[in-house]
Amino acid sequence: MPILWILLSLAGISPPEVSGSLAQACLLREKLDEVGALAKYREALLQDSTNLDALWNASYLATILGARDSLHHSPLLDLGRHLAEKSMQQWPDHAESHFALAVNIAMSLKHMPIRQKMTAARDLREEIRHTLELDPRHAGAWFLLGRWQYAYATLGTFEKMTAKVFLGGIPAEATLENAEKSFRNALLTKPDEPLFHLDLARTLVAQGRKDEARTVLALAIHLAPRSGDDPRHFAAMHDLLKRIEG
Repeated sequence: MPILWILLSLAGISPPEVSGSLAQACLLREKLDEVGALAKYREALLQDSTNLDALWNASYLATILGARDSLHHSPLLDLGRHLAEKSMQQWPDHAESHFALAVNIAMSLKHMPIRQKMTAARDLREEIRHTLELDPRHAGAWFLLGRWQYAYATLGTFEKMTAKVFLGGIPAEATLENAEKSFRNALLTKPDEPLFHLDLARTLVAQGRKDEARTVLALAIHLAPRSGDDPRHFAAMHDLLKRIEG
């Protein structure tokens, strides 16, 4: 990289080629072309390997795309982890670095054995904490915290026993009430995210508040898709509405 671009990078200014790739990536994400957007973020990293926007967004998309393989641990998850760790090395005081790592940990849990999963869940909580300390209004971090709280609050008997053995018990903050608060905090910043509404509705149903869940879903099913996973989320909303209606 020419010395001028190094100086610009240190000053927070992206070289023209990087800015162009980042702009194209944003346009592709708006069109829900996440594979194309990932390619553009990686293209930006070829020009500036330390660019924060390219690092954390590439990590996030690689992780999300890799997580869609429900049966196997995708190499894209490893790429997401590598990029998140690089973002942490280069930008440890930025919320998005911690968020990218938190997302990768969260999406990798399903492929881990139970003991490793419990340890990783603790690491996940720490990265969420760091993200919210740096950006208290970070919608993604509030959503992940809600997911973390909901997951613990709805553990079965065996999982609770396992948590007691490896973690000393269920964390006190992991309640459905706190999960609801976290999802509502996420929606304060990003009210148009379908998944945030879906998980809020699930939490309300788990608390026996079906009428409130119905109201949440009635709004959410009319939202525009925001990611390639949203068609599946909308289908889950309709399924949940059917269960509520009995």
